[in-house]
Amino acid sequence: MTDRTESRVLNEPNCGIKKIVVRTGTTVTAGTDTVTVTLADFGCDRVLSVYGVYHTTEDSVMLQEDDPTTAVSGGVLTITTVDVGGNSSTDNKKRVYTIWAESGA
Repeated sequence: MTDRTESRVLNEPNCGIKKIVVRTGTTVTAGTDTVTVTLADFGCDRVLSVYGVYHTTEDSVMLQEDDPTTAVSGGVLTITTVDVGGNSSTDNKKRVYTIWAESGA
């Protein structure tokens, strides 16, 4: 599991959908590391989408990560990082994941 430096809800419109942003540190190993998010911590129980980007150079340009592998079990979202374009040179790059989720309540 990778280090998670920050997780927060940035937007909560009146429609019951939340935007959760998770930022990792620079120690991510592409294709191996996972990021976990307990949905209840953000008042959510369903994931609608996950979008990932990574820094090409530290604190510089961000590029879209290939579709990360995701799974939800027991209310915990697990995101597995991916090699971007099958290229392991994306190891040790910060990543930011934007998660759109909602609550059935």
